[in-house]
Amino acid sequence: SSDSREEWLQVGMALRSEFGDSAWSIFDNWSRGSKSYKEADCKAVWKSFRKSGVGIGTLIKLAKEAGWRPADKQWSDAECDAYRAKVAEDKRKREAEEEEEQAHKLRMQDVVAKASQALIDTVTAGDYGPVDCPYLTAKQVLAFGVYIVPRSVVVAIDDRAESFRIVTGEADIKAFFAEYAAAGKPEHVSVRNIKRGSLLIPLCRGDDLWSVQIIFPSGTKSFFRHGRKSGCYHVIPGSVDVVCEAEGYATAASIHMATGYTCVVAVDAGNLPNVLEYIRKRNFYPDALFLVCADDDSATEENAGLKFAERAVSSCGGAVVVPVFSQSPVGEVA
Repeated sequence: SSDSREEWLQVGMALRSEFGDSAWSIFDNWSRGSKSYKEADCKAVWKSFRKSGVGIGTLIKLAKEAGWRPADKQWSDAECDAYRAKVAEDKRKREAEEEEEQAHKLRMQDVVAKASQALIDTVTAGDYGPVDCPYLTAKQVLAFGVYIVPRSVVVAIDDRAESFRIVTGEADIKAFFAEYAAAGKPEHVSVRNIKRGSLLIPLCRGDDLWSVQIIFPSGTKSFFRHGRKSGCYHVIPGSVDVVCEAEGYATAASIHMATGYTCVVAVDAGNLPNVLEYIRKRNFYPDALFLVCADDDSATEENAGLKFAERAVSSCGGAVVVPVFSQSPVGEVA
């Protein structure tokens, strides 16, 4: 059933693994039977499928469990040979598609890296005076190596042209959106309209900038499409006898302000093991005690914050701690 997410994902992975993008219409039509179907979400998930070990065998198993039985037909030698030839040709085409997809992904990661640097250069050019950041104010933390956007900036990343565009100035931004709307808001162009007061958090691996996390004045968080995130992080430098890793910037900044320790921002729970593994392998803090400061998502069934923190420590060493922040008004003792 397309209403079972686990089964839905398995079917999608099997179809794309076996038939490539030619099976998109089959997956999409089948997915439309679900009450929760959304075309944009379905397409995004389809594009995310990579080699996973789920293939045609899984699809056949699911079909049989649903009552399907193969036709009892005897094939001639010629039919068998033609089928084998077709399977081999389809496999060659899929492998070529996958190779080009991977190459495109790497090129687009480079485009996003350049766009991120251009964005930072844009927001740090000129003197616009003090700028309030609603997110930092709400979280009661300071800016450590991050950037507060002083005026609206639009970043457009074009998948097809493998290029980016930075637009500033009220008139130019208005003209850009008029042009974008007139073109029918093409899917291959992703746009971020970054308002004054937004926060930019650089995401690096070592000395290399790969992307940024954008936190809008509303508190909504966003990344550029195609931007590299796995294993990328932001460092708040401090003493290095203890190094703390946290999911979000506000948590890391709070810990740093309270302790003076170096804090590493992994931006989400799933990235905690990837970041810690990279830092350990590079031996950046050889004598440090590593503390992975988990978000305690105990209100959720999965508790992803604690699960991924424990996974990071089990493979890379260190200890898991769960920060507890006072809810008392400033000036009162919790």
